[in-house]
Amino acid sequence: MEKKTMQQRRIDFYQDEINVLESHLKELKEELKEEREMRRFETHHIKEMFTHLNDKEKEEYGHFLLFLEEV
Repeated sequence: MEKKTMQQRRIDFYQDEINVLESHLKELKEELKEEREMRRFETHHIKEMFTHLNDKEKEEYGHFLLFLEEV
């Protein structure tokens, strides 16, 4: 078995690091996707609940709906 050169060992090391980082990035992207889906669901649910409020309640809680539309 051939001995790896110092340069090849360095290349292998950095390739392993890149692989770990790419794997971590993939996991983070999936988590972000799940968080966005959950937020979308929650926002939709809150907006749906808002439609059932009477006019006084809509006036009182309307700023929450405006906030959700900004997010």
